Amino acid sequence: MIRAISDLCSEGRAICYGIVQPGRHVEGGLPILRVANLRGDRIDTSDVMRIDPEIEKKYKRSRIQENDVLVSLVGSMGQVAIAGKEIEGWNVARAVGIIPATDRHHAEWIRYSLQSREAQQFIADHANTTVQATFNLRDLSRLPIPYPDEAARKDILSILTALDNKIELNRRMSATLEEMARALYRSWFVDFDPVHARALGQPPAHMDPTTAALFPDSFGPDGLPKGWEVCPLSEVCKQVKQTVKPMAAPDTEFLHFSLPAFDAGRMPVREAGAAIKSNKAHVPHDAILFSRLNPSIPRVWWAKTEAMDGTPAASTEFFVAAAHDPVETSWLYCLLSSSDFRDEALSRVTGTSNSHQRIPPKALAEIEVIAPQPEIVEAFGELSGPWFEKVHAMAHENQTLAALRDALLPRLMSGELRIREAEKEVKEYV
Repeated sequence: MIRAISDLCSEGRAICYGIVQPGRHVEGGLPILRVANLRGDRIDTSDVMRIDPEIEKKYKRSRIQENDVLVSLVGSMGQVAIAGKEIEGWNVARAVGIIPATDRHHAEWIRYSLQSREAQQFIADHANTTVQATFNLRDLSRLPIPYPDEAARKDILSILTALDNKIELNRRMSATLEEMARALYRSWFVDFDPVHARALGQPPAHMDPTTAALFPDSFGPDGLPKGWEVCPLSEVCKQVKQTVKPMAAPDTEFLHFSLPAFDAGRMPVREAGAAIKSNKAHVPHDAILFSRLNPSIPRVWWAKTEAMDGTPAASTEFFVAAAHDPVETSWLYCLLSSSDFRDEALSRVTGTSNSHQRIPPKALAEIEVIAPQPEIVEAFGELSGPWFEKVHAMAHENQTLAALRDALLPRLMSGELRIREAEKEVKEYV
């Protein structure tokens, strides 16, 4: 059975989009979600726009309720996420559509249906690309999705959500490990905790004597640990400037590190050269990618390309950096991920539009950073390296899980694949 999306909306509410002209960000204003807050099937609230309450109250119809399905209608169209209780009462911008589902069950079914190849192709086929790619509410309302009986829907959702739950568990574990590494980075290279301890004649906490001896026991007149210095980013890493031309190799498979791929879960997309319409940046193994576009949105990607199929290529919106020594990569990643570095990048952006602010590569390379002795950077890499190895292993597993989910989705929706057969395929992963 096939039904239109509009047939599944909760009673008394219709599909709508949000605030047309939200104005400027207002500190203490009411929060609204933009397309930038949709990261694949997740909602990122780390950089939320707030607007004047007088503007927001004119758009009561688009206030978010729990289990609403949010869909991006402009730019990276077709991203889909489900609203949780924590954002109930927030609003959305014009570029985000709201599908008011009747309950969580319907919301999950709508989300998976919209993520299917058929639905994504429908969105692409009906998009208006005159200026910027947009998808209108009329076409969204009539978008057809499969709708089998409740028992079949429940069985299919149990399989797909099991895979997504494992992906989310891996993501949370990875976030915890990364936060451990960032906390250690802040302690050593921002707060200088080991140096302060040694200056007081005390052993640094949670540190063996050999590692402690690497740190100076005093500060210089510049306030930095003795022997440390300030230098431009270009001196502590290599900027990779090599480019690749996917269009020159239309049949070659590329491993595409794009901004949408980062937002969807930091999973590079495999694409044929013919599908990539512009030149890209070369991505060596263990490169660190820093987004120059809208640096207020933190996008720092540790690219693992060794032993992976496909020619690695990144959006030229990324600044591609490589450590001088592999053991320094953990430190470089934490440096570029730090709030201090992002603040410096923000102070150098060009462009007045909030959605198109960029930092020029030269300006990024000139940002001054604190450079400790190489042996301390090496010690940091030896401690944090195993954490990042686990992060990368879980990222690889998530790619496998996502590929399996995406392969099962259309076959389950169409009835081509039996539930029991799908359960066997999933069992070894969850």
